[in-house]
Amino acid sequence: MIILVPPSTISTHNTILFSSLLIILLFSHFFFEIHFQLVSNEWAIKALSDEKSLTTEKVDEIVNEFLCAFKEGVLEEKGWPIDLAAYKVSKVAMNAHTRIVAQKYSSICVNCICPGFVNTDITCNTGPMTPEEAAKGPIGLALLPDGGPSGHFFYRKNIPISF
Repeated sequence: MIILVPPSTISTHNTILFSSLLIILLFSHFFFEIHFQLVSNEWAIKALSDEKSLTTEKVDEIVNEFLCAFKEGVLEEKGWPIDLAAYKVSKVAMNAHTRIVAQKYSSICVNCICPGFVNTDITCNTGPMTPEEAAKGPIGLALLPDGGPSGHFFYRKNIPISF
């Protein structure tokens, strides 16, 4: 899920809290649990970890390499995930694009967050957190003042996670 907050839309007592565009990407608890295990392809890991040379084109190249391996039926041999493969690679790509947007457009605050394992229909009501508890993290990100962190992945209550 993507939450877009246009500039100047959140205010308190006629005081604008921020003037830049805010983008918050919600990741699932599943992604947080396995984010270091999503891709074991060494080439992809190296490319995604190189913050200075990470580009949209590089992410597209990585996704296309995954698609080729998928079509050829050689995911495991090429170091790609085999279970929920497309889902996992799409989350890795989304995280990479978050970092790219943050670097390229300093006027946009863009972050990813996993609110936690929430008791909802999609989790068959097995999550230990209420939706109200889970909302605290994304709301906290939405209320950060201008100049706050951008290009990061957060877990639950705004605890940054490095990739």
